[in-house]
Amino acid sequence: MNAFTVEQKINIYRVKSEILLHFQNFKAQPWYNSNLPWNKVYLSGGAIASLFQYEPPKDWDLYFEDDSTQSIFHEHLTSSSVKEYIEDVNEKYQEYLGVDGKMITSNSITMKGGDSFIICMNGKPKDVKQKFDYLHCTPHYDIMNMKLYISHKQYQAIMNKKLIVNNQSSITKHRKIKFIERGYTE
Repeated sequence: MNAFTVEQKINIYRVKSEILLHFQNFKAQPWYNSNLPWNKVYLSGGAIASLFQYEPPKDWDLYFEDDSTQSIFHEHLTSSSVKEYIEDVNEKYQEYLGVDGKMITSNSITMKGGDSFIICMNGKPKDVKQKFDYLHCTPHYDIMNMKLYISHKQYQAIMNKKLIVNNQSSITKHRKIKFIERGYTE
């Protein structure tokens, strides 16, 4: 098992601090509700890799541990008092219809500011991460416990911008091209 070097640990701490700051600001959003089951929501996907690469995340993908939690959040986020804080449909997403001109699709609900609540899949982090196409997308952050989970192999894939297949059946041409355009190699 590979141990992280001091330099890598410092980089991990930096990223964890940036994520923590994001979620402190997140709690100040007008749509945030502390009574929701945040202990069953976690961050995963490309945002973590972007932070390690000193790039601003394009979005922050939040996943739910179960159907019940997903339903509670869906009801809250699409309620009339919160709906105005959902991102308007952008032209680049014209293939997605959205709902009432808002970024509510079969995959996610995207808030202004880039937080995307993923509604196309849910489960415990270990189960959801098995569905991701590439390894660099699989680290996750536990919001309530403020813990970043990243393996040495995930870290190396991110820092070397290496496309390591995590789930072959999830790979699409579009995603592969997107990562190659961002400097990843096979």
